[in-house]
Formats: sequence, C-alpha cells, structure tokens
Amino acid sequence: MKALEFFQNMEGKWQGQADYIIEEWVVVDDHTCTATVKNMDSNPPIINERIEVKYADGVLTYTGILYDRSQELSIIFSLQHQDNGYVRFENMAHEFPQNIEYWRLDEKTARARISGEQNGKTRKQDFRYTLVE
Repeated sequence: MKALEFFQNMEGKWQGQADYIIEEWVVVDDHTCTATVKNMDSNPPIINERIEVKYADGVLTYTGILYDRSQELSIIFSLQHQDNGYVRFENMAHEFPQNIEYWRLDEKTARARISGEQNGKTRKQDFRYTLVE
C-alpha cells in the first residue's frame, strides 16, 4: 500500500502550472483518496474530473471520472509501478491515455503525466503542480 501513502501525502490543494487548474486531494479513509480537478478559468469554476485512488482486494486502482456534457465516463487504471516518490498506473485497453504517472518532487511540488498511443503516434502531456493549501 506504499503507493496509496503517496496520495495520502498529496492531501491539499494543488495549483497547476496553468494557473486556472486546481487539483484538490482528500483522504477519505485508510483505503481511499479522492481528488477534484477544477477549471478555475470559468465563472463559476467547472469540475472537469474526479479521481479516486482506492486499495481493495489487494489491488490499487486509479479511477478517472470525466464529465462529458451530461454524462460521466469512468476509466479504471491499475497500479503497475511504484518507487520512492513515483507511481504509474496503466490501462492498455483505453484509447488515450494508457498511462498515468505522478512524481512528488518535494514537499510543495508534484508532476503528473498522461501518455500512450493515439492514432498510431506516441503522445504525452505533462502537468506541474504546486501545493497552495
């Protein structure tokens, strides 16, 4: 459960490098952490995604719950690798991304990356976050 501790230590409000993105992590219980990803550029702010990291039946999963117009889309990724300050989740059946990675750079800085194949090309997108609360 070392990887779950990674997200428990992310509790707080993280501002993206693009000032209008906020990712707010909460420890729900000993087995679950959630985050709300908001676009603060809208008035009122729009929730783009909810994230649930959950340890159940010996498996740690990362579920991205995306809002697409009037419906919710849930995509589940399984933990594939963990190291000191790093976790990687994978879902090779998903169109894009197939990988979600997080690095804890220091107490107040984190990085996330989504990556994989899309339309026959390798693609990645990086996000840098700073702890603000």
